Amino acid sequence: MTEQINTIVLHLKNRFTEIHSQLVAERAQNDSLKNEVSQLINLMQTKESEIFNLEEKKLLLEQKVLKMQNEMLQLNEIIESQKNVLPASRDGEIDDLVREIEHCISHLKQ
Repeated sequence: MTEQINTIVLHLKNRFTEIHSQLVAERAQNDSLKNEVSQLINLMQTKESEIFNLEEKKLLLEQKVLKMQNEMLQLNEIIESQKNVLPASRDGEIDDLVREIEHCISHLKQ
């Protein structure tokens, strides 16, 4: 009977050691996964911040484009209204308008 009890105790001890080893391994894996999740959260926050900054830049650029388009429309209106002016007086004004248009075009390209 004592031998049977010793066998059972030894079996339980071996089983306990096995379960304990599994628990230690699972805890290590859990810690590793927690670290990975933390790193991913930090990366996600960084990317979200970058996205926010890019969206702000996009809005500013869209506003600049709209402003330039409005300026181009105004210049086109001025050019159309100046077509009826005598050719001699128009040369200087046309040169000025051409320079202004080129200036606007260069800003739109930026």
